[in-house]
Order: sequence, then C-alpha cells, then structure tokens
Amino acid sequence: MSIPAFDSPQLKLLYGNLGQETARKMVDVLKAHSLSITYNEGNEKFTIHGSSGIEKKFIEKIFNEQPYVGWRPQVLRETDRMGNRLVRLQFINESNNQSISSLFSKKLAGRDKR
Repeated sequence: MSIPAFDSPQLKLLYGNLGQETARKMVDVLKAHSLSITYNEGNEKFTIHGSSGIEKKFIEKIFNEQPYVGWRPQVLRETDRMGNRLVRLQFINESNNQSISSLFSKKLAGRDKR
C-alpha cells in the first residue's frame, strides 16, 4: 500500500524505509479506529485527524497494538489549533531497548552530509 504523503523525499531522508513502514502501520491502526493521519513536512510531525477530545493515552494504546522496528510513534502532549493530536517518530535503539529522540537522529544525519 503506497501513501504518497509518506513517500515524500523529506520523510524518507529523515526516517528511511523503516520510518515509512512505521507511518504505514500508523495509518492502518488509525483507519481501524475511524481516524486518519497526515504528515506535515513543515514541523516534521504527524496530525491525527478527528482526534480532538481523544485522550493521549488512548492513541498510545492503539499504536501499541502494532510492533515497530527502527521507529515508533510518540504521541505528543501538544495538539494542533483544532485540538487534533500530534505525533512524531521516535528512534528505537535496539541494542539497549531504549528510545532516542528523532532530533538526535537528525543531528547524526546532518553530520553525514558534510
């Protein structure tokens, strides 16, 4: 299944193939709960449409229905101006089973460009 917004060059550059796979899993799990999601290249966050009034814990719970490799969704406390929940991808450090902010990963990607 191809989702054009999630196949953008910026998304692939930031998160690679595993990040795009995580985005597709997020789409599938949200669709099962009658919600949709889009990626905003401007702020590098995902918006869950129709999530206004839905608690952060509920979104986290439905995302945890899927296993993730490389990246996993992190539901943020902040919302957009319409109250929809915002999500970003968080890097999973497989060696010690801890998560590292995607910001750290972006810094590393920036070093590779030099």
